[in-house]
Amino acid sequence: MSLQQIWDNVSLESLIPSGQYGATETGAGVDVREYTGFAEIIIDAGAVSTGDTLDVKIQESADDGATDAYTDVAGAAFTQATDAGALIEGIGVDMDARERYIRAVGTLTGGTPQVAFSVHLVGLKKYR
Repeated sequence: MSLQQIWDNVSLESLIPSGQYGATETGAGVDVREYTGFAEIIIDAGAVSTGDTLDVKIQESADDGATDAYTDVAGAAFTQATDAGALIEGIGVDMDARERYIRAVGTLTGGTPQVAFSVHLVGLKKYR
């Protein structure tokens, strides 16, 4: 497979769209059955308001939570974002070991938390 063919099969999914958030944000489930190998899941967050925190984790479910509740993916949590500064970080997640759906959950805690952030998945699809 040529480098061009690989790039032709790379896809981007928004797990939590860019926005300003002041409460816990749970992204919609994304069907990842067409992905293969490791995908990079990336958070891009500004500094959280003073004294507050943002914790983001990835969860999975076989049926988008219909009968199989979402559970945390082991090792798929980002560094806690604080008022110390912006955070951009990526974690590799094995798509072949995942259930059919994944989602991101961002939990803001503190007095009146405010932060701009987004979470995206960049991965290789089996077919395109």
